[in-house]
Amino acid sequence: MTEAHIQSFKQGGTSTQEPKLHLLPLLTPSRDVLHSSSPPLHLLPKWKLPQERIAFQTSSKYGTTNWVESSHVFPSAYPRFEAGQTPKISSEEVATHLAKDLASRKQPQLWTLAHRIVPVRPCTEGGMSILPEGRGVTLVVTQIAKLDKKEWEHVIHKAVLELESKGKKHIEEIWLLVGGLLEEARSYEDSIRDVEQFTHFYVPAPTSKDEMRRYGPQWPACTLGKQRENIGKKGRMLIGLGHVCPAKLDLFDGMIAAYTGREKGGKTIADELVALGQGPEQKMIIPDTRL
Repeated sequence: MTEAHIQSFKQGGTSTQEPKLHLLPLLTPSRDVLHSSSPPLHLLPKWKLPQERIAFQTSSKYGTTNWVESSHVFPSAYPRFEAGQTPKISSEEVATHLAKDLASRKQPQLWTLAHRIVPVRPCTEGGMSILPEGRGVTLVVTQIAKLDKKEWEHVIHKAVLELESKGKKHIEEIWLLVGGLLEEARSYEDSIRDVEQFTHFYVPAPTSKDEMRRYGPQWPACTLGKQRENIGKKGRMLIGLGHVCPAKLDLFDGMIAAYTGREKGGKTIADELVALGQGPEQKMIIPDTRL
């Protein structure tokens, strides 16, 4: 993001100093495309995704909450720019034409690795989970911000602890989009499209409060199934954490742009999560969060 965009967001608007970013549309590969129907898990160590584990723990007056991490894959945006290809797309029509041309070359379907972290909360004597009051936040962390997974876990753990101490908002689900299973995105534009693919079609439908209270969190399949467009967003407060794409702010209900090495005095992620939705704007764009 340029300084012009950052200054514009600080003033509550969007920059008009740069042309609109046109992205390739999301297409479905034909059945004869390599890896179109299933991910190449045989390329992973032990031919499978990592097992579930406790990423971190938090404590309250009710007991210990285990934040459990599971690993999943979903199809990356298709088609993609080829090596060394960085065309400037001037319109949606040009983007559509280019996408169809790239798809006709039978590019392999790439897959994106995502880690999900959910709280398994303490239970009452009757076996019912003790849930926080109010609507929770689903946090989608994009790897565009260039922190590795361990660093993100530390950042999120710190944010969860601070949120719980404030008692105003809580995180109910976290998704870390950590990159490609076969290879990383060759372009910034394709990395944005991977996030778009996830938020539009592969966010699982949320679990109701009643089901959560009775049975605890639900566990999606390792290979995430495609949903009807935006169905997974319904009932969620979906907040992006990472790099802001001015052309795709509609991916989330709110966006926190996280950068390392920000100036002293910047607000924390927890501060910004508490502030989300309290201002006059439906979306809060905060480009100077301190990690």
